[in-house]
Amino acid sequence: MNIQHNRVSPFLIKSIELCWYMNIQEKPIELLFDTEKGCNFRTDLYRHYTKSGTSCDYLVWPAMLLYDNGPLLQKGVIQPE
Repeated sequence: MNIQHNRVSPFLIKSIELCWYMNIQEKPIELLFDTEKGCNFRTDLYRHYTKSGTSCDYLVWPAMLLYDNGPLLQKGVIQPE
C-alpha cells in the first residue's frame, strides 16, 4: 500500500498545484464542462473519442480556453452517441 501511496501523492500534489495556478491568473483558464447528453457539440471546441457522430453521449475531457470566451488552448474530447 505504501508503494502505491508514494506514487499517487506526487501526482495529486502536482495536479492540485496546476489547478491552483490556472485559477490565480489575472484571467483564469476556462474549462468547458457544459455539454449535455444528446445535444450537438461544436467541432471547433471538441474532437471525437472512439466513435464519430454529431450528438454528445458523454464528455471525456473538457475544452480549455485561455480565459472566459477567449482563444482555444486545447480541444476537448467527446464521445458521440
